[in-house]
Amino acid sequence: MDKMGLLWCVMSLYFYGILQSDASERCDDWGLDTMRQIQVFEDEPARIKCPLFEHFLKYNYSTAHSAGLTLIWYWTRQDRDLEEPINFRLPENRISKEKDVLWFRPTLLNDTGNYTCMLRNTTYCSKVAFPLEVVQKASCFNSPMKIPVHKLYIEYGVQKITCPNIDGYFPSSVKPAITWYMVSKLEGTLPSLNGNNYLLS
Repeated sequence: MDKMGLLWCVMSLYFYGILQSDASERCDDWGLDTMRQIQVFEDEPARIKCPLFEHFLKYNYSTAHSAGLTLIWYWTRQDRDLEEPINFRLPENRISKEKDVLWFRPTLLNDTGNYTCMLRNTTYCSKVAFPLEVVQKASCFNSPMKIPVHKLYIEYGVQKITCPNIDGYFPSSVKPAITWYMVSKLEGTLPSLNGNNYLLS
């Protein structure tokens, strides 16, 4: 083989390696999803789920895990550009991960930032980022927290409403004490049923 042939062979192998590397590192990046912004109160436990399985992918975490995919969490601090891995070795495991859920026990103000969950293996990658805002506690009606509103259409008679999104905050053996409010009046005289249910009549 002459020198030109050898040079062409080396260059072909070089560019083939680059293309293979680029192909293996290509990732479906859904960007920053501001519609999934999450607000939590400071010094309270918080649970955030990776939005990939709820809004972007057609399979759940268990299916992805069984297929050999790994879920990795990153975050970008507020007013920073550098994305860094989340430290899961904090004292008392303040931040932990359980399947597709990221737990804060409790949250701190400096946890505010953009969080990224990435699902990947050696040949596939998909990721999405979403904002998390930790809000300082204030009085109920002066707080910047945007409380989600669930519309409930009550029919004539007795109606039962259930406190949403409390799964996982307490061990299964613990029945939490839940206080219900209506507008600005504490409805302490009306009974609750099974702790997280409330009867309207």
